[in-house]
Amino acid sequence: MTRGEYDRLFTALVTPFKQGSYDVDESATRDLVEYYTENETFDSLGGGFIVNPEAGEVFYLDREERQRNVELVAEEASDEYPVFAGVFGVSREEIRTTAQDALEAGADGLFVMPPAGTMEVTTTLDARNNPEVWQNHVETVADVADVPVLVHPTAPMSHEYGEGLPLESTKAVVESEPNVVGWKMTYNFRGYEKIASYLRSLDRHVAVLGAEGSHFHAAQATGTFDGTVTGAWNFAMEPMLEHVSAWRENDVERARRIWHERLSDLFGYVYETFSRLHIRYKLATWLRGLTSHPFMRPPMPAPNEDEVDELDRLLRDAGLETIDEDRQEETKRTIAAGGI
Repeated sequence: MTRGEYDRLFTALVTPFKQGSYDVDESATRDLVEYYTENETFDSLGGGFIVNPEAGEVFYLDREERQRNVELVAEEASDEYPVFAGVFGVSREEIRTTAQDALEAGADGLFVMPPAGTMEVTTTLDARNNPEVWQNHVETVADVADVPVLVHPTAPMSHEYGEGLPLESTKAVVESEPNVVGWKMTYNFRGYEKIASYLRSLDRHVAVLGAEGSHFHAAQATGTFDGTVTGAWNFAMEPMLEHVSAWRENDVERARRIWHERLSDLFGYVYETFSRLHIRYKLATWLRGLTSHPFMRPPMPAPNEDEVDELDRLLRDAGLETIDEDRQEETKRTIAAGGI
């Protein structure tokens, strides 16, 4: 694993569903991957794919759907782009099975979702004083096969780290698992700086992978941005690629202009509350015409009509095309009627 090999712009893919249902739309999944692979800048800057992430509703997909999603994305990505698969399960047996399924389906690496179950390992986890919870969890995945691993490190909200995993657990995972090659930066900015500084201090390279789009400008300005794991690519790929390109060319003025004119307001709205984050990811992706409808599987809440209008305005202000007004109005009527 050479330095920089996984310093990629990984997109956390949404899962498209068929019109009027929650059945996975295999054709739309292929089209979504093709949307990226046909973009020369996505290729030249080093794109990659995360299939079955949180944005892709991994928690609400069954075993067969998860495995089929990996097959579809791996086939479309071919050998040109790395494909990592989200690994989620309640029991260790289920976690291992999901990881094995993903590798058999063609995944190049594994993306460790947070542990699930009781409040002691989820909503009230004391990750500072119980680092073994995450260490053992990642170990369960990493022991399945000698493949690269990316980590989605969330924990109960804190002032120091936001919703990111604190330093104690981060160290326990990274220093015990050599196959961890990238760390998703699920942090407020204070926590981001602290964890990035730790990762930079290691004697091996672990990629600092930005998650929250509203941090990307500052992270690139401070040199704490090796790539991404984010669902924002699903709806804002074009200006995001321009922004990353400007920073890599050290064109600070152009990067500032793109950020303030095309991304700042859009990301400010998408990330203003985590209670609506993935709903807005899917909604914005639909508004771009990349999914047939914006609804996520229950118990996920539906989008609301105000979100449709605001995201449509912000996307257009960012210079991005959106679907026609008739389709939007039809969906708003479905929202008002209680969803599909």
